[in-house]
Amino acid sequence: SFGYVLLGVLIQNVTGEFANDYIINHIAKPLGMTETAFHPTREMLSKHLIYDEEYEKYIERSIKQNEQGLPSEDDATIWKQVPRTAGGLHSNVLDLIKFAKMLCNGGRYKDVRILGRMSIEKMAEHQLVHMPDFCWGNKGRDRLYGLGPDLRRGVAIITSEKFFFHEGSG
Repeated sequence: SFGYVLLGVLIQNVTGEFANDYIINHIAKPLGMTETAFHPTREMLSKHLIYDEEYEKYIERSIKQNEQGLPSEDDATIWKQVPRTAGGLHSNVLDLIKFAKMLCNGGRYKDVRILGRMSIEKMAEHQLVHMPDFCWGNKGRDRLYGLGPDLRRGVAIITSEKFFFHEGSG
């Protein structure tokens, strides 16, 4: 995840726009991803899957903060200055399908170019050559990772050369 934080800083340095804002303005909005945000609305929060009591309390606090116009817990700390590119984006399946279609169409969604073709190609190219991987019992074999997407192949991971995936929060 730290690499994604660095990616957010890089986006900001190159574009002059805070990475969270850049991603929403130049990727999510052009794709019509209306249920995708770094700061989810009350309605979006109410649709979250609650997987334990601690997360349920976090969602309840976040909804209360939204209703009262208070800053989120993260906004009250140094984390407000750090891009949320390492796991702070909230979305739903329908919006993620739009994003996936764009990736599968070489950076285009409908008639709109969202990402350059070469960016998509680099995302799908193995970037961590000779980098040992000990995640999920991999025993130090090369980690197959592109610029974001996971490129592993195998019996338990049903993918093809044109398939993008990321294990999420693992």
